[in-house]
Amino acid sequence: MSVATIRPTELIYRAALASGAEPYPVGPVPDEPCWICHGPTHGRGALKSEVISHTFTDTDFVRWGGDSICEACMYCLKTKTLRTRSTLATLSGLTQPMRQEWRDILLSPPGPPWLGAIAISGKKHVSFKARVNLSNRRPVVSVEMVPTPYTPTQLAADLAVIEELLTAFPRREIETGNYAQHRIRKFGLIRLADLEHQVVAMRRRARQFTLALLIARGPEKQLKTSERKEGGADRRRTALF
Repeated sequence: MSVATIRPTELIYRAALASGAEPYPVGPVPDEPCWICHGPTHGRGALKSEVISHTFTDTDFVRWGGDSICEACMYCLKTKTLRTRSTLATLSGLTQPMRQEWRDILLSPPGPPWLGAIAISGKKHVSFKARVNLSNRRPVVSVEMVPTPYTPTQLAADLAVIEELLTAFPRREIETGNYAQHRIRKFGLIRLADLEHQVVAMRRRARQFTLALLIARGPEKQLKTSERKEGGADRRRTALF
């Protein structure tokens, strides 16, 4: 199959094989289209009853009413780490980056085709719902199950603002705009107001803002330690805008 029509599960499976994974064991199946991706099974795969359990809740994402699942979709559904961990797939290999690694990956994305799926809960199938990027002008990465388009240059600008705020505020306060007064006093109201104006604009790009807040780097441990020490501090929140 040409790169221009490569399916998400096909890319993931090809990437896994390129990284040294063993081919998934398959048998003959009656349907040519796959129940999950609607791609060709070539007569090889598994019956739906052999792969899909009664706890499978993603029927809204399947594309065919038959009974056969292709080899690539089998691999994605049956490989536990593809559900519990994030996935980066390219033609050269499959990796499962930690959340803090996604910052550098997305700012300098790999050459197409590539697929990125960031798992948050570790309990949902995210890999086969992700999109294959054939261009890096406006790529899409899946955050849990939400397709999130972004531009690397805008993402870099957003991260610069968020990471400056993360030196003083936890992510939940940046997300909501409700900042603790004792942290505002320490950080500086004028400085915060200038940055918060920029964050307000980011919130209008809701998906990219969520992505930036997720992958931004900040001194999380220091902030949490500080919060414990400030048990008696004024914890009232101030919404600036």
